[in-house]
Amino acid sequence: MILAHGVGSRSDLPIPLSLALYGGAMAVAISFLALVLLWRSPKLTAGQPDGLALPLSLQGLLDSWAFRRIAQAVALAVAFLVTAVALIGPPSTNDNIAPYAVYVTLWVGLIPASLLLGPDWRVV
Repeated sequence: MILAHGVGSRSDLPIPLSLALYGGAMAVAISFLALVLLWRSPKLTAGQPDGLALPLSLQGLLDSWAFRRIAQAVALAVAFLVTAVALIGPPSTNDNIAPYAVYVTLWVGLIPASLLLGPDWRVV
């Protein structure tokens, strides 16, 4: 039996790179085709609350102009920092924090944060 799953890097794949790329492209295309064919009605309707209501004092603080600007400034600073580290940091992915920041914190961590806090990325 041939397992078509790499262990470390792209060169570990037991199949040609072109076949792996075609397989990935087909997986994405089939996913979007399934969405187009199977998702007929909107699941998120306007006017419905996004989650549980917060106490009014906390909601007022989080919805305030100052808090949003601070959150936007922090997000922009983190984006610049990660970009700078990616460009001028060490070339080894083991020593550079940019891949971890992008893939682990932002890519994987944004989903649980959105589930717990609501549409946090829309605010920033």
